[in-house]
Amino acid sequence: MVNFSSTHPELVFGGQRARPGQFPQQAYIIYKSSKGGYYRCGASLLSTTHAVTAGYCTFDMISPAEIMVGSTNKTDRSANAQWRNITEIYTHPGFKYKVRPVRDDIGIVEFSPITLNENVQLAKIVADDSHLLQSSSAFVSGFGTYTYRHGHAVSSDSLLWAEVQLFNWTYCHEGRPTLDPQKKQICAGSYGKGAGPGDSGGPIQVASNEQLYQVGLVSFGPSIPDFAQYHQDEFPTVFTRLSSYCQFMANVTHDTFRCGSVGGGGDGGPSGSGHNPPAPFP
Repeated sequence: MVNFSSTHPELVFGGQRARPGQFPQQAYIIYKSSKGGYYRCGASLLSTTHAVTAGYCTFDMISPAEIMVGSTNKTDRSANAQWRNITEIYTHPGFKYKVRPVRDDIGIVEFSPITLNENVQLAKIVADDSHLLQSSSAFVSGFGTYTYRHGHAVSSDSLLWAEVQLFNWTYCHEGRPTLDPQKKQICAGSYGKGAGPGDSGGPIQVASNEQLYQVGLVSFGPSIPDFAQYHQDEFPTVFTRLSSYCQFMANVTHDTFRCGSVGGGGDGGPSGSGHNPPAPFP
């Protein structure tokens, strides 16, 4: 089996760098925690003023907090990157992380309007994702950890993505017995591939009809570095299943975002986001 840490030293757990516009709904958040220190998370655009992320990212978020869209480099301060101060923070009222299973791990941030363009588009999220979840693979992306050095996580300045295996709920539950019994979670991963620390809140997407549909966001993964980097086929990352939270997202965004259907709108924009799947496909 390929050892991705040595073969691809700059890549996210077996992934590769994203092209500009390849994941145009991807956002990057950096914020101060109420416990002290600064943290980073992924997110996805719901509207020109809202992004969805993990509840774990929003529940103790305080000012200063910023969100960036439009660039595949998180240090980019050029005109390509649209940075906004986060002005409002919403965490799902049912969010719990100190108990198992983790519940309702979803939050939304609000900011002044961004401008949509070929590199900045809205996420496509559907109310009925059952067909999408029959896919054997999905795509994770983020600015998080791509390797460990001396036991410490090393993150990337570049947006990285990987294709991972999407597991059915039975397999997820066998590997993760504490999953939410209401099936509000999904799981995915592959040998040497998967999301890592710092990717929390970022998207997992499935390609269908040359469109990318977001089915979940990164919630939590293996805490042991070796398992996280090499064995997500056995110890997969768990994602919040977004189809279970369509009403929450609509309520917080005042219906500027509404879940759609496969082949339909599926995002907060009037004409759809027009994604192309990552290329080339394996």
